[in-house]
Amino acid sequence: MSLKFVTAFLRSSGENAMIILEEAGCNQIAVVDKQALLDVASPPRADETRLQENIELFCDIVRAKHCVKDIASDGRIHISAGDVSKWKSDPGHRH
Repeated sequence: MSLKFVTAFLRSSGENAMIILEEAGCNQIAVVDKQALLDVASPPRADETRLQENIELFCDIVRAKHCVKDIASDGRIHISAGDVSKWKSDPGHRH
């Protein structure tokens, strides 16, 4: 069974976004940092629209990190600008 998207939102601080996915009744929370939002597309923007436009890409990164247990001690998966760059440069991933 794989993680299924539940919801995503930009935090009111604007410093990051949260994505919630679910698997077998358990939630997996992912934190997308502001620089990842800025770097995912051009022109750089860190807003709700940019998050929603790229939700599949972010969810794919979360699923990949979840599969290899790349989970922080707080139980969250963190997505950085480096993760986005690496994902987009890998020819095996959809863009």
